[in-house]
Amino acid sequence: MGLSDNDIVALSGAHTLGRAHQERSGFDGPWTQEPLKFDNSYFVELLKGEAEGLLKLPTDKALLENPAFRPYVELYAK
Repeated sequence: MGLSDNDIVALSGAHTLGRAHQERSGFDGPWTQEPLKFDNSYFVELLKGEAEGLLKLPTDKALLENPAFRPYVELYAK
């Protein structure tokens, strides 16, 4: 698709807004504590690890596990 590692991580940051809906995706819940606020909390929450009430998809977790993606998560969490 022509996306860089940086692009992929940045696009994943869209999860800072909204929530997943069971009937649409099979998953349910928000990724952040304030899903109507656009900020870097998606990346901050990723680095914190599992949190009750917050959704972490396998693709979200992969951003931390992949050595090419993780530095961008850490950068955007600042």
